[in-house]
Amino acid sequence: MKLQKAILLFTVALGALTGAQVQAKDIIQTITISVMAIPQSSGTSTATTTNIPAAKASAHSTPEFLARLAQDEFAEGNWASNSFPAAAQLAVVPSQGNNADFAVILGTNILVDVSDIISFDNGNVEIVSGAQNLQTGLASPTTKRLHLGQMTFDDSFAGNPNGSLTFRLQGLFTETVVDTVPKNGVYTETRTAKMTSGVGEGTSPGGPFICTGTISATGKAVLPAP
Repeated sequence: MKLQKAILLFTVALGALTGAQVQAKDIIQTITISVMAIPQSSGTSTATTTNIPAAKASAHSTPEFLARLAQDEFAEGNWASNSFPAAAQLAVVPSQGNNADFAVILGTNILVDVSDIISFDNGNVEIVSGAQNLQTGLASPTTKRLHLGQMTFDDSFAGNPNGSLTFRLQGLFTETVVDTVPKNGVYTETRTAKMTSGVGEGTSPGGPFICTGTISATGKAVLPAP
């Protein structure tokens, strides 16, 4: 599915102030995800008591999600193998108009679109700080945005042979955009975004779980001057 224009305010696609949003689709931003899943432990019962031990948390990171996405896209017929090359990365990539897609990339090449499995919802309120050049619309040199956001991973329809995984992770995102002064018709824009204390819940073949985690994104490109 295509993500709407609002996703450009996310961790991973991210415009600066109004003038810079026009160029946001021109930058690929790679994504790093870290999730700590806390499942329900099984209990034991006697005639008088039930004992449930403390949950055993498990850590999950970007390579694991990439491996699962390869299985998903292979099962759907969108990818020719059940694995990606070792150097593959998860990213937000340019799309048509002001939209953005989640994809797996290798260098600057898009291997497969994964927007059918990963999606993002932006909060309604943004807190903006920094400076903007009123003539160019660029950050001068830095702008920052704070907003709520939620990433959803849902491969329940993909037919993964290991079962389905669905979870959401939400929290406060901090986006930073740094622009250089245009020179010789171009400028360099650097975007970073991070959620450091996300919380959420989900279901896996092992059962339901709650989770905590982080999401970060970074991208840099030389763009035509406004």
